[in-house]
Amino acid sequence: MEIIRENKAELNDIIKISISQDDYKDNVNGVLKKYQKTANIPGFRKGMVPFGMIQKMYGKVAKLEEIQKVGVDALNKYIDDNNIKLMGEPIPEALEETAFDLLDDFTFNFEIGIQPEVEVDLANIELL
Repeated sequence: MEIIRENKAELNDIIKISISQDDYKDNVNGVLKKYQKTANIPGFRKGMVPFGMIQKMYGKVAKLEEIQKVGVDALNKYIDDNNIKLMGEPIPEALEETAFDLLDDFTFNFEIGIQPEVEVDLANIELL
């Protein structure tokens, strides 16, 4: 996984998160194995559905969910680790129409607003 921060304007940055198949593949297989153990599909005993059938039925959904989890967790960890004080929530840039099930590597861009640093000189303030 690669995370790059680019300065867009004085108080706006772009965080680019590149996710490779290695970052989410094990999680997807774990989710599909859980589905396999609990699946109740006609023609098969509960928990005895072939893994290939589970992968065909639920593979795309599990893959998208895990990619989203990995991306959001990476973004939140990056923001916390770098002590970025946000102004609002990160805004994901629109993705072009993509066949997610055919790709293995993804790049997501998030625009963030940064709180300005304000200094106040308390010595010159009079209280009424």
